Amino acid sequence: MITIRSRRFLGKGHRTRYANLRLGRPWRARVSVGWIVLQSFSCRFSALVDSVLRALQRFALGIDGVGAFGALGRVDTVAGLARIDRAGGVCRVGRIGALRGVRGLGGWTIGARFLSRVHGHGYTPSSRRHSAEKMSFMTEPRLLANDLVIGESARWHDGRLWLSNWGAAEILAFDLDGHREVITQVPSTIPFSIDWLPDGRLLVVAGQEQRLLRQEADGSLVDHVDLSGLPGNLNEIVVDGRGTIYVNGGNDFYPDEGVAPGFIAAIAPDGVVRQVADELAFPNGMAVTEDNSTLIIAESFASKLTAFDIAEDGSLENRRTFAEVLADGICMDAEGAVWTPSWYENGPCCLRVANGGEVLDRIPLGQAGFACALGGPDGRTLAMLSADWHMNEDFNDNLKRLTTGSRTGQLHTVTVTVPSAGWPNHR
Repeated sequence: MITIRSRRFLGKGHRTRYANLRLGRPWRARVSVGWIVLQSFSCRFSALVDSVLRALQRFALGIDGVGAFGALGRVDTVAGLARIDRAGGVCRVGRIGALRGVRGLGGWTIGARFLSRVHGHGYTPSSRRHSAEKMSFMTEPRLLANDLVIGESARWHDGRLWLSNWGAAEILAFDLDGHREVITQVPSTIPFSIDWLPDGRLLVVAGQEQRLLRQEADGSLVDHVDLSGLPGNLNEIVVDGRGTIYVNGGNDFYPDEGVAPGFIAAIAPDGVVRQVADELAFPNGMAVTEDNSTLIIAESFASKLTAFDIAEDGSLENRRTFAEVLADGICMDAEGAVWTPSWYENGPCCLRVANGGEVLDRIPLGQAGFACALGGPDGRTLAMLSADWHMNEDFNDNLKRLTTGSRTGQLHTVTVTVPSAGWPNHR
């Protein structure tokens, strides 16, 4: 058996993941840091598998490169499972299990989940491609802005696309012609996110400061409720159709192995704050279905979307996996599918995924995606935020380069066939 311990960098905001790759008999070997010991082998691999093995060998030797597993990093610890089996004389890549986060080396690193399918288990590139090439977008992506720092928390509101411009401490609103307005300056650094109360007042989550701010009629920002009792910093927000505010946080870049410190808190219209979910692996974007029955959240370190039923009192119940996919800032459409920034065949993109994980649509991006929002006059304009996040750099290096160097943040829009639904971006 070949055991390969590997670390892979994949995209913004997602820590390093590791895979323990095992190759079925008659192959036996072990790949570790800088050494490979082949114990026995008796079959001839196809050219494709040779390419995979060469990439994995380079991976184990700590050499950066691009192979069958994309941008490669240094070797480190073990988690997850993959298999390569022989069938009919052809070595086929089998399912690669959930890649589990482990403490990285220096700074916030990045990760993902690999999915493949053989004999009915998971996704292969070919089966995913077959599904994803049934594209539902009707126009080519249009560049609306290319001078953002890091665009995040995309929201459609009052006919415009709103976003948090991380690194500039400002909230911007764009119309469909690209005209922008600076709505307010935010007393926070990174992260901060936005949504609205039912009466139209803007809410701003100041993540590091652990504050939920409300914009008053005179433009000032005041504390909406006291969230200092929650067990960590804050990240994202969504307000459902009944006026319940959900905020998440506990985004620890280096949790102990097996620990998921993320949480969701619910803030009732009367201001009562309750923690309603815990043990989330780096909680990110959230969305609520049109009927206020389900909340979906991106667990970025677990590389999946997780769903909860929403009880009458706003509590979250019946936790389950919606889709196994790398996800960040999400939105929903009228068919119950979720759009999310992700990665596909080693390239950044925006994916549309169904409940259960089927990839329905894919829009390639030129750089790493951060968030998306579905809205516009008919609800069919998908806004996508991206920035030049480097896969082979750690968090601190990326963040310093993006916030002090040339501005690379972009806003693209594209028209899709299925309109928006649910919250945020409710029409």
